[in-house]
Amino acid sequence: MVVCIGATIGKVGLTVEDNGATNQQCNSVIPKGKVSAEFLFYSMLLRAPALPLLAGRAAVPIVNKSNFCDFKVPVAPLPEQREIAAQLAAVDAKLAAEESRRAALAAMFQSLLHFLLTGRVRLPEFAGGHTAL
Repeated sequence: MVVCIGATIGKVGLTVEDNGATNQQCNSVIPKGKVSAEFLFYSMLLRAPALPLLAGRAAVPIVNKSNFCDFKVPVAPLPEQREIAAQLAAVDAKLAAEESRRAALAAMFQSLLHFLLTGRVRLPEFAGGHTAL
């Protein structure tokens, strides 16, 4: 799925659901035959920054369907696609895990900073803005 309108032109997503749906502001690319969905996703991520160049000069930029259909992405042979996608997915998973750890450390730093500067324990907030007691 690729956003083709507004400030987020080129934002790319992947769904593995057969019954996924988008609105008219997103284009869905459905791989068939000799194209891996995961490889296509990463290929689109690589090329997506070029999409805004295809948008018209309107108040709200949009990449029309015919321009989008002319947009080319590199495609390797299927066995290579699978290997490339597997390698990229592994790195992507490691990046997500590192980002999660970084966010936890940042939260811990803020709590410790608050305690050291105020002498008070900062209790975590939960959904709805309520503080744990």
